[in-house]
Amino acid sequence: MHRHLILFGVLLQSAFQAKMTQAGMPSVSLTDLARIRLDILSFFLMGVLLSTVALRWLWNGLSKTFDWLPPLTFRQSLAVIILWGMLFVIVLTMISGARELMTPDAWQRRGQLYTLSENPSDTDDSKATKEQLQAINDQRLTDLKRLRSALQAYAAENNGQFPDSREQVESDVWVMSQASSEFAYAAGHHLTESDQILVWEPAVYDDCLVLLVSGDILHWSRSRLQERLTNE
Repeated sequence: MHRHLILFGVLLQSAFQAKMTQAGMPSVSLTDLARIRLDILSFFLMGVLLSTVALRWLWNGLSKTFDWLPPLTFRQSLAVIILWGMLFVIVLTMISGARELMTPDAWQRRGQLYTLSENPSDTDDSKATKEQLQAINDQRLTDLKRLRSALQAYAAENNGQFPDSREQVESDVWVMSQASSEFAYAAGHHLTESDQILVWEPAVYDDCLVLLVSGDILHWSRSRLQERLTNE
């Protein structure tokens, strides 16, 4: 029993004793990983010994009241604690396995911990939504580029002057294929007015694509577009 108490005291001292190094004396230090592992091992052994002492004390206290309970030695108490610990490990492993079978890939390892992963269905829906939005934006840009080509071709044949009305350009290029609407057009511009707004999308989307006389296509907010149109 005295040997066990001495061992228990040594573990307590190694777990809680502050580091002391006197000046001029050599010191040997462990790496961070080794120190962490040693701390964990010391804490685990201390917990096992504390549980063993507590179990032996409670059991022997009850054996004084109930004669049919045989007294426990320290080794027997330690064996019971280790056996209980193994049983707990098995039960927790079974629970973890059942959880993984019921919700596969629900937990993902991140560093030393496991965290809940995103809902696969939500991820798929979000991915599909992003792909749809990207397809719409690509088509919006394609429609405006097609209209730009038609307007630039007209200006090239008319000394840089853009059409005075929509009817002077084929009608299908004005249609927005992603919306039941047509592009807005500012008539009467010349190629020399490169920074002027020529075509823009109507109020179909929260943002808008704008075509300048220079041929540049810009992505503006509605407020900025309204401000430029007011100034022009």
